[in-house]
Amino acid sequence: MNQTALEAVSLGVAIALWWLGIRKIALTTPLKSILSALELGLLIASVVALRWTGLAIFVAANVVGLLLYSVRLAMRQETILVEIANRTGSSKEEVEASHRKLGQQEHLKWVGPIERAEWMREIAYRGRSLEEIEYIAPTIGALALIYGQPDPKWLIAKFDQILRLYDEPASRAEAVAETIYASVKASAATFPEMIEALITAVSPMD
Repeated sequence: MNQTALEAVSLGVAIALWWLGIRKIALTTPLKSILSALELGLLIASVVALRWTGLAIFVAANVVGLLLYSVRLAMRQETILVEIANRTGSSKEEVEASHRKLGQQEHLKWVGPIERAEWMREIAYRGRSLEEIEYIAPTIGALALIYGQPDPKWLIAKFDQILRLYDEPASRAEAVAETIYASVKASAATFPEMIEALITAVSPMD
């Protein structure tokens, strides 16, 4: 194998590693940021060195990578939706329809399809039906937007706990959220503090 062919193979492998997530851009520390910048610099240098061949490899590898990544995301979403169907006792078609319906909700338009499916699964894990998920998920989206997108698992768990502790049906999720919002606005408490206070106020004493 001559040097040009070796460089071409190395370039293809380097691009594949980025798409597979084995190599990532890390900005958590100055050192990692510098290393990531150097890796990107070397990748660009490889493309330039190989000229048209390098450009062709770069384009082809990224097209293939994008296609494979899209397939990977689709399979991941499919797996999550099947989990939701199993947890809620619904058909896969019903879950898919619900997932599409929630994607059209104003408060959930900012949430990507994979994350939206993960939210649905998290709510389903709380013993909620598909119908209840459709009430709760948009409310979670609204609260997340208002209060800086806290950890969705925490928010779903706490909000579900409040609904149950106060014996509120899922259909009143929006009204409960409005009450929480008004309480935070009228007090000196932060959103997490108010959530914990509402839970503590009616939790059984040990």
